[in-house]
Amino acid sequence: MELETKLTMTDGLCSWRNKMWSHESGFAFAVAGTVTLLFACVLALTKGNSLVVFALPLLTVFLISVSSFRLSSIILVISLFLDFQLIAFSAAVWCSLLFGLSFAITHPNFRWRDFSTPVNWAIVTYGLLILPSFMYVARPMVSFFMLFNVVAFLIVMYSVAAGVREYSDFTWIMVVYFLLVLLDSVDVIQLSLTGKARPFGFAGVWFVDYSALAICLSAVIAFITRGWRRYLLFTVGVFVTVGLILTQTRNTWVSGIITLSILTIYILIHPDIVALTRRKIIVSFLSGAVFLGGIAFAVSIFNPRIERRVEQLTSESSVAIDQEGFVENSFVSRALIWDTALNAFRAHPLVGIGVYAFKYASHEYSTLPELLYYRYVVYRSAHQTQLAVLAETGIIGFIGFSIFLVTLLRHSFRSIRLAASLQGKRYALGGAISVVYCTVSMVFTDAWLWGQQIILLGIVCGSVFAIRRLNAVEHNRF
Repeated sequence: MELETKLTMTDGLCSWRNKMWSHESGFAFAVAGTVTLLFACVLALTKGNSLVVFALPLLTVFLISVSSFRLSSIILVISLFLDFQLIAFSAAVWCSLLFGLSFAITHPNFRWRDFSTPVNWAIVTYGLLILPSFMYVARPMVSFFMLFNVVAFLIVMYSVAAGVREYSDFTWIMVVYFLLVLLDSVDVIQLSLTGKARPFGFAGVWFVDYSALAICLSAVIAFITRGWRRYLLFTVGVFVTVGLILTQTRNTWVSGIITLSILTIYILIHPDIVALTRRKIIVSFLSGAVFLGGIAFAVSIFNPRIERRVEQLTSESSVAIDQEGFVENSFVSRALIWDTALNAFRAHPLVGIGVYAFKYASHEYSTLPELLYYRYVVYRSAHQTQLAVLAETGIIGFIGFSIFLVTLLRHSFRSIRLAASLQGKRYALGGAISVVYCTVSMVFTDAWLWGQQIILLGIVCGSVFAIRRLNAVEHNRF
């Protein structure tokens, strides 16, 4: 009797959710139809006024987005691939406001406990510990303004954590993400065929981390799926891998390899998650490594520049300055930025020079010749997350940032252990590996602190906590 009651409640809940989605979608498309009709009428009356041509379609997108949380999630993912800025912030950062508004409209009865995550205390701690950095900031209003990146991250993270109510929502997000990465990979291949030296596709340089993260997620899904899905992932993986290799971005190659190695070690320790023997896991890993190596070898034959970039990994001490005095080696050009960032850290080791202030105040700490400074350092970020945090917020801020990362990693893997079902464990594994990739990538870049990638980090963190909440609900229900 008790089991029947639980099943009845479950069926009722699913029916309610389906009705809510149907109502939400119906409302969104009704809005779209109404605005489309209005657009046609106004366009006819104004005889094709350019303001109307651009304003009403944008209004339509806005209304559709805020009236459906699932659609706004998809639009947020699409915004990651829009490579342009408006008033110092990327399209994805601005889109976070629309996403947050959509959550507020579509979840009017949300509970404050939905925003409870294991990292709340770490976020508050980090926020308090970066405040002293304003003591020495050269342009305080600029630093305060740039903190909108962090606000956008928090909006996205908490909206995803509290707004995602079904595992199927993650499927929609991942399908759109993989599709866009695939399309960008095809664009990269096309640009490479036309002679582009280092193509990144329509998403810009952000593509390198998008593609590496997609490869890591593909590996997770490949381990837990069978049949046509695995073959589809294999095909997508080929194009994405070729695209990533053609970008010649070595740090993402290393980040991806490290993350895939951590994934393999974890499932070797916990083979029950993927329902494979340890022997099959090892064979799959070695087969994947040989496959990726074969693709890399084939692409390097097609594009000799790739082989030269790989050789530079082991020959960074080779000639780095050409006859005109310009740096040829990308490692050395970054070393010039790192030298300036270290000078900034030495100047104010405890509290730093101001959060998000390095690119606007680097001239005060540079000891480089003006030619090198203005060519390689001016208005550039520190190009390494830990160094950027140390330079801008000092040791105090770095402690707060480290607490946040360690707490995030710890609870990402803890969510796997706490999941009640195999499905929950697998979703949690995907979230944990995504966090691992972001954390490893931070060693090579500081792009996760702002722009598109801080929004992607917000999606990843929010997904981890949404999965944790879904697993908790599932555990309590049964």
